[in-house]
Amino acid sequence: MNIMRDLRLSTAAVLSPVVVLVSVFAFSAQAQVSVDPMVARLQSRMDTIEQNIQRATGRVEESGFQTNQLQKRIEFQAEEISILKQALAAQNERVKKLEAIINAPLDAAANAADGPAETTVPLVGATDSTTKASLAAARTDEAIASKPADIEDLPEDPSKLFRQAKNLLLKGDYPAAETAFAHLVSTHPDVPEAAEAQYWLGESLLIQEAFPEAAEAYVALIRNYPDAPKAPDSLVKLARSLRMMGDTTQACGALTELSNLYPQTNPMTRSLAKTERDRAGCDS
Repeated sequence: MNIMRDLRLSTAAVLSPVVVLVSVFAFSAQAQVSVDPMVARLQSRMDTIEQNIQRATGRVEESGFQTNQLQKRIEFQAEEISILKQALAAQNERVKKLEAIINAPLDAAANAADGPAETTVPLVGATDSTTKASLAAARTDEAIASKPADIEDLPEDPSKLFRQAKNLLLKGDYPAAETAFAHLVSTHPDVPEAAEAQYWLGESLLIQEAFPEAAEAYVALIRNYPDAPKAPDSLVKLARSLRMMGDTTQACGALTELSNLYPQTNPMTRSLAKTERDRAGCDS
């Protein structure tokens, strides 16, 4: 009996630490199980925060990209504006050059008109109405001797006025056509027919051998309607007017500007310009 009791006590002594250790592990496992839901919630919140941060970072990066693209567009547009300003400045310089080309012979013509009367037909300026009348009276070609149209009889509608002026020109009534075209461009400068009317005004003056006035009309078209279809032709006709005034140097200068102002000129206009170069004796 004593041996059995001692054996039980020995066994209990050996197993007691094991039981305690198992109990500790069991308690620890229970504690771990009880903490898991909180850890899961915290982990979920951390995941959500991380996702929000990633989305916010993406939005910031996208906003930065858009800002960069906008900045590039602004820089590109600024460069385009600069190029357009340079082109406009060059265009203005060419127009000033054309005005300088025409002003010298016109000034000489005005001075000649103020001098003693000569047997030859004087060259007149556009504002010299007295000398203009003398020029018309001195012409020997009776086919173009006509009474200018009365402005009061001209239609007010610009389209009708343009058609009437064109009909007068086609009939050979050049002074009347001149009056009608001049009235149209002075009273309706913004209508679609204005640019072409300005060209035909120059033509009606050129036919009447009013070369300085014709030159002024052509320069007005180039200055006021530089993109008009008739603008390249006007530049060539300006050269012709200057040549007929005896100023071949300025005529050649005007022809030189043709390729600068209108590089896409049609073949017919280029051929006409070549003819004028040959007649004026231009170098190229």
